Amino acid sequence: MLNLLGLLFTLLVFAVAVAALALPPWLAYRRHSRDTALIGLVSIFLGWSVLGWIGALLWALYGPAETDEPHH
Repeated sequence: MLNLLGLLFTLLVFAVAVAALALPPWLAYRRHSRDTALIGLVSIFLGWSVLGWIGALLWALYGPAETDEPHH
């Protein structure tokens, strides 16, 4: 029984970690950011560090987003 609880806890932690790493690129996608792919790469490769994840999250939230205006 203890091994089953340990496995379930490990799966829960893994699912939360994957969801946390997916949050910045998902937010960038929802904001129509032109840097969505780069934010995803930063989140994947540097998201394991708290500073990398916070940086990707802030970039996704406050970075430039596409507008409906025509490009000149």
